[in-house]
This record gives sequence, structure tokens and C-alpha cells, in this order.
Amino acid sequence: GLIVLTAKFTFGQAGTLDPTFGSNGTVVTNVGGTNDYGRGVVVQPDGKVIVVGHTSLDQDINPGRLAVARYNADGSPDASFGSGGIALVSLDDYLIMTYDVALQSDGRIVIAGTDFVLVRLTTTGELDPTFGANGIAMYDNLYPALDHAARVVVQSDDKIVVAGSDLYGGQPTCELIRFNGNGALDQTFGISGVVFTNIGGFWSEFRDVVLMPDGRIVAAGIRNNVSDSSDFVVARYYPSGQLDFTFGQAGFVCTDFNLGLDQAKTLAVRSDGRIVVCGTSFHDLQYEFDIAQYMPNGSLDPSFGNGGMLTLDDGNPFSSVLQPDDKLLVSGHIGNVSGVFRFLSNGVLDTTFGTDGHASSLAIWDIALQADGKILVADRTQPQGNGIFDFIVQRFRNDIVNIGIRETVGAGHDAIVYPCPADNEVTLILPDCVSGVSSIQLLDVDGRLVRSYGAGSWLDRRVHLDLTGLASGSYVLELRDASQNAVARMLKR
Repeated sequence: GLIVLTAKFTFGQAGTLDPTFGSNGTVVTNVGGTNDYGRGVVVQPDGKVIVVGHTSLDQDINPGRLAVARYNADGSPDASFGSGGIALVSLDDYLIMTYDVALQSDGRIVIAGTDFVLVRLTTTGELDPTFGANGIAMYDNLYPALDHAARVVVQSDDKIVVAGSDLYGGQPTCELIRFNGNGALDQTFGISGVVFTNIGGFWSEFRDVVLMPDGRIVAAGIRNNVSDSSDFVVARYYPSGQLDFTFGQAGFVCTDFNLGLDQAKTLAVRSDGRIVVCGTSFHDLQYEFDIAQYMPNGSLDPSFGNGGMLTLDDGNPFSSVLQPDDKLLVSGHIGNVSGVFRFLSNGVLDTTFGTDGHASSLAIWDIALQADGKILVADRTQPQGNGIFDFIVQRFRNDIVNIGIRETVGAGHDAIVYPCPADNEVTLILPDCVSGVSSIQLLDVDGRLVRSYGAGSWLDRRVHLDLTGLASGSYVLELRDASQNAVARMLKR
């Protein structure tokens, strides 16, 4: 017979701490030092949560150890990772501060820090001997003390792009570096794996980087001017590292907020190619929380804020992520409120989220979105108020209904299709009552067969389906076994 999987969603108040995670939504971890800095958070496809940072045995964070904690979906330590859920890596030859983390397709963990040092761990928390020199790769230049790696992203082919700044032509300059999967510089990118971009001004640096679905690279940061002012800078590149001249002037744009000291700190790219950038401006002896939104050609978006620009009260954004419904989540603080803020696509705070558009949080440094829409934020905290810092990660409930589709089969049996909309891959998790799947067929809304998949490899009742080259639109996944079919919906971005 045919089982039709119908939608079923259950949510708490969006913007409130999730009581199913840790202790009422909060997990605090002493990773082994007196000064533990949580700096990056990422979610695995199986729902496990990784927080990376650095730790030291005294108040001096340098030199220190790289620290990685992995948690189960309920916030408990993952005993299968490192030692009791914590992996510590001593980097005696490097003065390392960890800034970001990304996952490769096989689950290996890539961590970026100062001096453009990359560390890759296996899925169990060990240094990966197949990467660089025993798990460590770096860009070796003449001025390592002036290197600064801010963010890292992993391409669909597992190449690694790092954004930051380095000394070039006598001044710090915006820089992108791409590494191959083995840790060697990618010689097909820029010049021997490195792209310097002369933005003008006195100095410049990138603070964030995002990959577009078509492989283009968008980076944002700061251009410091000789006249004691600075601007937002946003640049877009082709996958080869060449500037995309269809964006702005010669591939980049600079935006000035009130002739102040402006710096872009985090960015996101909407599904239609518009780019939203958050940062700060120091003006009239006060820091302001600024957001700019750009059209795909680099011009300011007139539908957002005031002519594409929005200035809020004294504040500072740290990280951002877009929901599939194009609402923007930003971690940071505005005025005396710290936490997560949610903005509508026109720049207005979404008052249906938390309290008047914000969720108070102890953690604000980095933010991530789970497949079920729940929000994770990571940082450091002083649980005793005595100057000793620990990792902290908090999880908030959300009201997203289209980040993944949870379907119900029979009584209490759920199947999940995520993310939704999907890009080049979708994950399907089967309920217990569906077994022995022999094939999966992808149908369009008229019931026509588009693709067929074999049974594949089912791990924990889940399978990953390749959607590369599939046109955007709504589809149906039909699961076939000897006695019954199950049908689930799917949306391709």
C-alpha cells in the first residue's frame, strides 16, 4: 500500500532556551584550562554539536592549546570523541588563537586560527595524519606575526577557503587562501593558492567569507582610510580567485556609515543573491550596530532599511546566519541587550521572536542553525565570576517550518527530510516502521520520474541524496520496498 507522509510540527516559543539541551538550554564546559575561549560552533548532519576554541593553564592565552568539544544532540558530552568529549591539541610551535571551524563532507573537522594555521581532526578527535604535517597546515610567509585568519569555509569538493589579512606591499591587505584536501596550497587558485586584493586606503582585512551555491566566494571586512576613517568592504570572486567584475566597481564595494570608523564583521548571502552585511561604526564617541544589504550587482538594496543601510543603537554584531525564510539571525549586543536578534528581510526586527525581536543569551561569539531550525550560540563564560573562563554553548527554540520537513507515518513514527530548501544534497531519515527500502524515486509535482536512487548505504536509518544539476522546484521522494511505498516532500533551491 501507499503511505503518505503528512506534515507535523511542534514548536516552543521561538527565541526561548531549549530545555531539551543541557541544563535548561545551556552547557558549560571546562575544557582543561583556566582560560577557555569558545570561538566557533558547527552542527554535524547527525545533530551532534562541535565547539572549538583555545585554552591555557593561566591568564595568558598565548601560547595555548587548541580545544574542541563535541556534544550529543541533548548537550551531553560525546564519549566517542577525544577524551570524554574533549580533544586538546598542543601547538607549541605556533602562537594560536582559534577563530572558526568547518566540516568536510566525510565529517572531518577543519579549524582555522591566527597565522593562517589550519588543523584537521578525524571524526574521533585525533590529528589527521593525511592533512599537512601530521594534521597541521599553514601558509608560510615572511611576516607570520601579521597574519590573521578570520573565517574558514569548505567547498563541495572539500577544498578549504580561509579569509583574513596579511602584509602585502608594505601594508595589511585583504587575503583569501585556498587549500586542497591534503593541506597543500591549491595552485589553481589565485597565485599559488593565494589572492591578495588591493581595496585601496591605508590597510584592509577580511572578517568573514561565504560560499555561494554556484561556487563564487563573497568576503567582507574593513578598508581603513588615510583620513582616520574606515568603511565596510565587500568583494565577490569567481571560484578561480579572480574578482567578479559584475559586482560593484571592479569586483568590490565600499560603504561608509556617517564618516566613522566602520568595520564589517559578518555576512550572509540570500537565496536570490542579495548580500547582507553586519558590522559596527564608531561615530560621535559611540559604537553603532550597522547593517547594509546589497543587490547581486553590488548596489545598495533600496528595499532594506534606509536606502540599503540600517543603523541601530550602540551595539556590536559578532556572527550571523540566514534562515531559509530569509529572516536574519545575528548574535551580538544592541544597547544593553546581549543575545540573538532576528530581522525581517527589510531590516525590521521580527517581534515574533523572543522579546521584541531578541533572545537574551550569555553566548554571542558564534551562531549556527540546526537542521530542525534550533539556534546554537557559543562563547566563553565565567560561571563563578572569578576570572576563570569556560566554554559555553546555548540552544534556542525556533519556529522555522521549512528548514526541514518532518513527516508522520502512522502513530508516532517520524521521517525527516532536510535541509529544505536543499542545494546539492538532501538527507532523508527513515522512521522505524519503514524498512527494507530497495529504491528511492524522485518525482516532480506531476508524478513524472526525474531520478532514481538505489538503496545506497543506510547509516542510522539515514541516506544522503545527490541533487547536483537538479532544477529548482518542489519534488516528491517515493521510497519503495517489497510491501509498501512511502512518500515525502522535498524542495530544491
